[in-house]
Amino acid sequence: MQEEVTVGIIGCGRMGMRHAQIYSSLPNVKLVAFCDVNISLADQAGKRFKVANFTDDPLRIMLDTEIQAVSVCVPTGFHHKLVNGLLKSGKFVLCEKPLTADILEAQSLARLSSESLKRLTIGYLYRSHPVAKYMKAILLSDVIGSPRMATFRIGGKGGQRPWTHMVNMDGGALLELGVHMIDLTWFFFGHIVNADLLESGIIIPKRKIAGNTIDVTAADYSLVSIDCENGVRVIVESDQLTPSYSNVMEIQGDNGSILAGIQEHMPVSVYLTEARSPFSKGFNLKKFEPTQMLSEEIGSFVNYVGGSSVTNPCPIDSSSDVANVITKVRRSELAVGLRSGQN
Repeated sequence: MQEEVTVGIIGCGRMGMRHAQIYSSLPNVKLVAFCDVNISLADQAGKRFKVANFTDDPLRIMLDTEIQAVSVCVPTGFHHKLVNGLLKSGKFVLCEKPLTADILEAQSLARLSSESLKRLTIGYLYRSHPVAKYMKAILLSDVIGSPRMATFRIGGKGGQRPWTHMVNMDGGALLELGVHMIDLTWFFFGHIVNADLLESGIIIPKRKIAGNTIDVTAADYSLVSIDCENGVRVIVESDQLTPSYSNVMEIQGDNGSILAGIQEHMPVSVYLTEARSPFSKGFNLKKFEPTQMLSEEIGSFVNYVGGSSVTNPCPIDSSSDVANVITKVRRSELAVGLRSGQN
């Protein structure tokens, strides 16, 4: 029987509370601490989940020997320092995506001991979705032949926190959404060798958040071309303009193609020019039931920490490649500037 896992949460905003809600629903998990630079948010979280230990100092979480595992749910720019300190203090860490937006920070964390890195899980939850696993299995079985190119699109209406639209807080479409598709690029096709920014811009320069109008400084639309070591080219489009969440992934091979998305209304379509078992020639459709990806991810993390699973649900493997893509895109945006759209 799995032993009780004690958990602390750093970052008590919307995502931190989603983590807390899921942890509190799991057997053999005990929430023991909350931390936020806004002490009132940590206090509110403690009262909501009946946890007496709350603080605005992450060092207290690092030094607390009662805590085995920590969810890091803060803006990306704060990840490196927190994750580094937590791993060195012996904690298991579930860090929200991306691990970092800076290639040097990613390389710095990758140089930590292998024992430390085993305790680090990154929140690329799309990998845990049955659709992504199904696509990966198809690629490994050579059903569609050698993949040549792919187009991945992800869109949403944009976050309801001002920082999600601010470039100095690592907001914007690419870091909020596109990183999931960059990680899936690595997951499906392997090492990324190059990335080019095709276009990015601010289509909606002012947004109303919680009754206040803010000036948007991070690109809410991004189009990036990625080249993988195996020769596959992937186009990643991400935006914060879509009224309802949207995800479409298309992969072209020399014997067919895959068209998929994680929305429950969208079946996975596998088209083959020649039949390859277990698929027939032409279109093959498969529908998946709705999946709570964050619950799956956190449940797998808890099992890993508790020892009932030896598999890290999402290790550091892709993080340097993802950070390298983000770094290149940002340099390009600084060089050419962002296109501005409607008022």
